[in-house]
Amino acid sequence: MDDPLILEQLEGVAEGLGIEVRYETLRKETRYNPGGLCRIRGVPVIIVNRKSPIQDQVQVLAAAVKRFDLSGVYLRPGLRDFLDRIAPGGTVDVDEIVEEGDDEAAV
Repeated sequence: MDDPLILEQLEGVAEGLGIEVRYETLRKETRYNPGGLCRIRGVPVIIVNRKSPIQDQVQVLAAAVKRFDLSGVYLRPGLRDFLDRIAPGGTVDVDEIVEEGDDEAAV
């Protein structure tokens, strides 16, 4: 499976789990951050660095959805195999999110 297809399918899994996926520009003050799973006002949100390569975006989404119970979710066999190889994890500091078009101000 190619990365754009995996990314699309992972977005669908997240949506099925009721998890919002947001593509944001993240600051680079300390180190590169591709994104991850966080909670905003108690609601799980996957934040993906829009400037990350697609391979990193796939890894962020895969690691985040893997942290949830997927036993009741239909996954295509290729996607399930892919997720079986991914370790869970990935978090992001919401203070690193910047508004689109504003590389300095945090949301």
